[in-house]
Amino acid sequence: MARIHWSKDASRDYWDIVGFIERHSAAAALRLGDAFEEAADRLILYPELGRVVPEFHDRSIRELIVQEYRFIYRVEGDAVTILVLVHGSRDLWRRLPRGPWDIE
Repeated sequence: MARIHWSKDASRDYWDIVGFIERHSAAAALRLGDAFEEAADRLILYPELGRVVPEFHDRSIRELIVQEYRFIYRVEGDAVTILVLVHGSRDLWRRLPRGPWDIE
């Protein structure tokens, strides 16, 4: 079983995305938050469930598609780190941090 960690960027993304959706629909925000949590829970048992992120060409950086969001994570041994959550229509390179991932 893998251990799940969230980067500060991914945590901030989670709350920003859910908060934005909540302004329009509390029910939709709750469903999306639940979908993000379920994705993280699935990775505990199946850390390599998602596909390799095409932009990285690195087998340790993978993604799940959760509704219209890219749920990007890194697998290192028995640890899975959620790196970033980004809408599928956004440019991933512009969304990535400039420095190393800040892991909580």
